[in-house]
Parts: sequence; C-alpha cells; structure tokens
Amino acid sequence: MKVFNILLLILFVIFNLCFYSQDADIFTSTRNGDWDDTNPITTPWNYNGTDSDGIPDSDDTVVINHTVTCPDSYTNIAVIRVTALGSLLLDPNYYLQIYGQYQTSTIDGNVTGPGLLRFALSHTFTGTGSVNNASI
Repeated sequence: MKVFNILLLILFVIFNLCFYSQDADIFTSTRNGDWDDTNPITTPWNYNGTDSDGIPDSDDTVVINHTVTCPDSYTNIAVIRVTALGSLLLDPNYYLQIYGQYQTSTIDGNVTGPGLLRFALSHTFTGTGSVNNASI
C-alpha cells in the first residue's frame, strides 16, 4: 500500500509539472470586458510575469476592479479578489472554479448570475460584497 501511495504521489507531481508549469501571475482588471478577451486593445487584464495566452488560469490570482464577464467555458483559477468597485458576471451555462488549496478569496464587490462560483480544495472566501442570483 505504501508503494502505491508513493507512486501515486510521484505521478501527481509529474502531472503538475507537465500541465501546470506556467508561472503564477496576478491578473488585474484595468477596464470592463470579457474574461477571455486577449485583444491587446480591449482585454480587461494587466498581468505580471509571462503567461502563454493572456487569460487567467489555474495557478493565477485574479483581482477584479471593474465589470468582468465570465467566459463561456469552464475556468479554474487559484484565488479571486473582487474589490468594492468590481463586478463579476457569471455565465449561466458554465462555472468559475477557485482552486487554490488553503487560500482565501475576497468578495467585496458584486458577483451576479445566473451562474456558479465553485470553491474547491479547502478554499475559504470572505468579504462584504454581494452574490446575486448565483450559486456558490
């Protein structure tokens, strides 16, 4: 049984190195826009570091200071912070999953649905914002 657990752990580490090898970035909204817009003129995102596609993914922290419409796909990120001036509009057909283990996300602005905001892996969220017509 110990050998199996060690083998499973090794495979997990290799999987993470192969598929999540990007540097973790902090994506901050600088204007209203669509989550997955990569056009340099209209994208809502400014980020540090190097990101292969300019769209927040599973190892990134997202700070929303404006109105950002969630993508029309399933999306994973590490941590989210919706500031008092920010709004997150969720797509009703997909979900945004906050995936940072033992991390804390803050919602001080508005999250609006219909849609689903999922917190996974012992993730905590806090804040004084509102969640309207959305599932958590």
